[in-house]
Amino acid sequence: MYLGLDLRGGVHFMLQVDMKAALGKALEATTGDIRSALREQNIAYSGVTRDGNVLLVQFRDAEARSKGEAEIKQRFSDYTLNDLDEGGTYNLRATLKPEAERRIQNSAVQQNLVTLRNR
Repeated sequence: MYLGLDLRGGVHFMLQVDMKAALGKALEATTGDIRSALREQNIAYSGVTRDGNVLLVQFRDAEARSKGEAEIKQRFSDYTLNDLDEGGTYNLRATLKPEAERRIQNSAVQQNLVTLRNR
């Protein structure tokens, strides 16, 4: 890193990245992407919500859920899917795989380093 006259003695940076926020942003983006993918394929769903690090996709019937599960598996391979039935609703629970989580965190660190170097 090039140092000006006032910093020739050196400089020390302490970098701290908010990993929780980085994962949260990725999950929020995926929530919107799942909605778009299901709409494009005309798969009826009741809603897509986020509960911590878990995405919950609600369907009206088992057939729609199986179509939705196939579409989500194809497009979003970074997620593990589990069926979850509660009181007449057909839900699909998507959780981020550990290797995908690490990749998102590494990307966040690299992005912050690039920003720091550019300044």
